[in-house]
Amino acid sequence: MPEYFAEVQTGTAEWEALPELIDLLQANFVLIDGRWRVPDPKDGAHLEQLRTRELLAEFASYAEGRGRLQRFRSEAVRAGFREAWANKDFRLIVSVGRRLPADALTEDQAISHYFRAAERLVR
Repeated sequence: MPEYFAEVQTGTAEWEALPELIDLLQANFVLIDGRWRVPDPKDGAHLEQLRTRELLAEFASYAEGRGRLQRFRSEAVRAGFREAWANKDFRLIVSVGRRLPADALTEDQAISHYFRAAERLVR
């Protein structure tokens, strides 16, 4: 990492926000057996890992916000709910689910399933 920081700081202004190494790794590589590797575009698992990471980042912005969600990606909500369910974070599912429009809960079975089940567990 010291070589990375020395290289990144060369020629940049002092006010410039430098990217964290872990953020660069997560955005551009896949983690396989504890090692970062270049994703193989022909390997569906690699692409799915990158896609899921992107969706979870978007879901995190929904979780941090307040008020009704007017526009959102259903696939990001599904990925976030799936991750929260795996982590047994049912309160997160309920808090984001309550901010969704009623139509989203009736039209998307997966979102509705996670939300209703989490509501029962939180009570």
